[in-house]
Amino acid sequence: MDNSKIRQKLYKIVRELLEEVAQNGLQGEDYFVLQFQTPKATIPDFVRAKYPQDITIVLQHQFQDLVLTANAIEVVLTFGGVATNVVIPYETLMVFANPVSGLTLTFPILKESEAEPKQSAEVIDLFARKK
Repeated sequence: MDNSKIRQKLYKIVRELLEEVAQNGLQGEDYFVLQFQTPKATIPDFVRAKYPQDITIVLQHQFQDLVLTANAIEVVLTFGGVATNVVIPYETLMVFANPVSGLTLTFPILKESEAEPKQSAEVIDLFARKK
């Protein structure tokens, strides 16, 4: 089974676990740790400046409006005292864990052929020179 299929199965597990939390709240001492790549996530600019590659967040006491879509986890988190909508595409997940239950999912790294096509910095630089 290739990494892309494995990741899709892991996304389904994450979505099912968090859908339960969205509907019923956290149970007991449960909490979730998510480590994700920040470039494709929707986070405040000052957070991205501090964590340009990846960040780890904890869903425990201070989160609101958890919504699971087909492609992303959406949640309101507080950064620097300001409530902010955060969007975490599943494809950016690196680690998803519930330390209380001992669950840790580590997402395999996608090969370039499995990742979405991206423009290279060189192409962007060439367009910038034409102006």
